[in-house]
Amino acid sequence: MSKIFNISILAFFIGLSSCTERGEVENNFSLAAPETHSLKPTGTYSLILDSSTTPLVRSLNISEENGAEKIVFLNHFTKHIYYYNLNTGKILRIINLQLAASKGLTNPIAIYARSSDSIFVQDNNNHLFLTDASGDVKKKYDISPFQDSLRITLRTAEASFPMEIFTGNIPFLIDGSLYLTGVMDESFKTVSIDQTKLLIRLDLNTARTSYTFNYPKSYSKTLWTIYFRMPSKTYNENKMIFVFSLPNDPFVYSLSINNSITEKKYAGSKLFGNIKAFPPNKDNSNDYTQKNEYFFSSPNYSTILYDKFRKVYYRFAYTPNKLKTPQKNLSIIILDNNLKRLGEYELKETKKYNPMLSFVSKEGLNIAKKDQNEDILQFQTFKPFKL
Repeated sequence: MSKIFNISILAFFIGLSSCTERGEVENNFSLAAPETHSLKPTGTYSLILDSSTTPLVRSLNISEENGAEKIVFLNHFTKHIYYYNLNTGKILRIINLQLAASKGLTNPIAIYARSSDSIFVQDNNNHLFLTDASGDVKKKYDISPFQDSLRITLRTAEASFPMEIFTGNIPFLIDGSLYLTGVMDESFKTVSIDQTKLLIRLDLNTARTSYTFNYPKSYSKTLWTIYFRMPSKTYNENKMIFVFSLPNDPFVYSLSINNSITEKKYAGSKLFGNIKAFPPNKDNSNDYTQKNEYFFSSPNYSTILYDKFRKVYYRFAYTPNKLKTPQKNLSIIILDNNLKRLGEYELKETKKYNPMLSFVSKEGLNIAKKDQNEDILQFQTFKPFKL
């Protein structure tokens, strides 16, 4: 059976491409410029939930129509899509996907709302469905990297698995193509990490997929578990570049959509040093408990978002807490429009937030709060300021 890589999986690991001989990626903070900016909390947004919806939302994005900002999310339990007015926190529209079920969309897991009448819905079987405002399916796309249902023949040696859509990996619709994020799958037995490409281009007219942007050299001669292979990307529309954040790499990578030129810029954290790879041996290569402990005790980078209103990027970095529990401490690295590092903000009491639900609005960077009130989904807004 096909599958989608989602952010809740800790699974298999594979060997990737160039680190130190000790199996770690160096974080040379001397490359950073003096810090000039930080973040400050400025306000909140609150969405009033109905009785069938909990704050445990996985798939959410912001949509702007006629100058009005709307929050759109999928209720996985009822299979309904909710549109909210971001400023009032009230429901504008609910789309029932029951009609889409008769056309093959039986298990939706994520959405990307381009507009109220153009919504891409991802299922757990490597398909994308384009639906309209009534919930009806207009077109179905196969985004599996395999040519055959037996998962034997790759479309191309460069193919990658599509990741589950979430706020750190929103697709981007550009000139008739949808750009998604890929990840190397453990089932690619004969494929080198140097071949696998992470940007998936889906041509919406021909329904064909193509691939670009390889894993960087920070992945080599060692082993990285699945969480350390999951990239995040964002898009700068003015410069027409994608920017990638890799979990083990202090650098970020920009990719020009026109000529595929890649550049890297230092964007590391001041709060931790080198990131060590998982040390496999014959006794622990299939020990998922040890892999989980390794991840929770290791720092990593994650989501990257572009703020078009302030022309800055936000890169999330996680530092293990002293107890090495699943809740790591979050800091947010601020980069300017040219990817120059401006500063880093430590989010106090990270345990009160859900960074997997984050987005940029006209007011700033918004991160979901773990509110005790299950009738409300609340976001804390942060704005950059000059020190």
